[in-house]
Amino acid sequence: MQSHVDNECLARFKVTSSAESPPCLIKLVDVSDESNFVTAFVNPGETVSILVPLGSYEMSCAAGIIWYGVEYLFGPRTLYTKADKIYDFKEGPSGRIDGWSIDMTPRTEGNLQMDDIGKGQW
Repeated sequence: MQSHVDNECLARFKVTSSAESPPCLIKLVDVSDESNFVTAFVNPGETVSILVPLGSYEMSCAAGIIWYGVEYLFGPRTLYTKADKIYDFKEGPSGRIDGWSIDMTPRTEGNLQMDDIGKGQW
């Protein structure tokens, strides 16, 4: 996990991957300040849980077969996708902090829409 944020991390973000899924690097980018972001590496069949600051985030995913490191990700064959919605992490009326849980397992009845993007949009 890498964290480039200015505020305290309070909200839980959980990502689950199926054993058949490729490894991926999830990136949450603060929509109000793109210099604030959090990344987490998710291996096939694993669940990763991280804390993020309150706010609204876009989620992108870089996936592939061979990991070359943070600079090159999965090399020239990296697949870049972006979720079609904004994820809000906020404090509810009772003081409870709302988080998100994402299951990256492909399903025909699933509700996570990931659109292809270019490397420059990552």
